[in-house]
Amino acid sequence: MARPHNPLDTRDHQQGQNQSHDMPSDRPIEHSDFVDQFEIVDTPIPADALAARAFFEEFVEIEIPATGALEEEAVIQLSCNNVNQFILRDVPTMVRRKYVEILARAKTENVTTPEYQDANGNRATRVRKAQGLRYPFRVLRDDNPGGQSWLKNILQQAA
Repeated sequence: MARPHNPLDTRDHQQGQNQSHDMPSDRPIEHSDFVDQFEIVDTPIPADALAARAFFEEFVEIEIPATGALEEEAVIQLSCNNVNQFILRDVPTMVRRKYVEILARAKTENVTTPEYQDANGNRATRVRKAQGLRYPFRVLRDDNPGGQSWLKNILQQAA
């Protein structure tokens, strides 16, 4: 039974868990200043192994839009258990869910270190880390009723 067309665009959902760390200006930097605090996001996976395998072998229709960047690849190569899957940008493609998971977990991290003035008036540095997807994509069709919540949970997990 086909589900109604309800596309999910990964660019509309939070990816990862951004972090910000203030570097102290009044004492030496300690390891604890950079301990990331991540929220545990539970990903629902079918209870038995056979159902889980079937879930990851289901077909999902996706599209990876072009960004216009000069360095972007026209063809994206994904590999799972030594099996390659090639996806052309801007072309709707049916792929197994296991490749969608690889795309959803392929994240980049941007780190910036802006200067600021702390409460004591001292110059200090803040370390900001922001995550994003390496290849933002759209899910055009997923016939599994649990597919969208599964993907949203993966997108929220830390890299």
